[in-house]
Amino acid sequence: MQTKTKQRGLRSTRPRNAAGRRFLRPPVARQRGLTLLELLVTFVIVAMIAVVSLQLLNRTSSQTIRLEQELTQEAAVEHCMDLLVDDLAVAAAHGIQVQIRNHAVGPDRETTQLTIIAMLGTGRTSPSSTVEWVAMPRYEQDDLVLYRRRNPSRDGQAANYIPMCEQVYSFEARELTDNLIEVTCCLFRGEAQDPDRLFTVSRTFCLERFKF
Repeated sequence: MQTKTKQRGLRSTRPRNAAGRRFLRPPVARQRGLTLLELLVTFVIVAMIAVVSLQLLNRTSSQTIRLEQELTQEAAVEHCMDLLVDDLAVAAAHGIQVQIRNHAVGPDRETTQLTIIAMLGTGRTSPSSTVEWVAMPRYEQDDLVLYRRRNPSRDGQAANYIPMCEQVYSFEARELTDNLIEVTCCLFRGEAQDPDRLFTVSRTFCLERFKF
């Protein structure tokens, strides 16, 4: 009798609801790992995301490099035009002669050889120095190179042409009036040398402003 009472006491310790019925324990869910197919699909998705990310990074890097090259080219031609204006200003302050010669560099293109002669002496008839600007084609290339040569007449020795700017499409100088000169330089944007993508820099110079 005592054994039965103990067993009933053990059974009576299980939780019961308000109706006196015992609670049923919920079934335990079986834990399973990933299958081989699921792992392969995950690896493929991760690889695709990595490839797309690398392509975007390379494209962004290429655009940044191209933009830096274009900005460098634009800064170079701006510097050349400013230096050319300085040459005109120095010569105009002493007496100036400007010679403009056009040369064909292709079926549809011409380049200008601009010679700036500073005059000194009584009546300003003696040449003091000569500065030449000219754009000449490179060998087997579609672009031109803008050169500058300063040749003082005192020593009588010819100076060498110094390359100032590359990727030039055209270089043109013209006299608008007797005292007004316009110089225009067109540059290829980037290294593609596409005539439809040009950067143009122009300077207009008045000789009367610098004459004494």
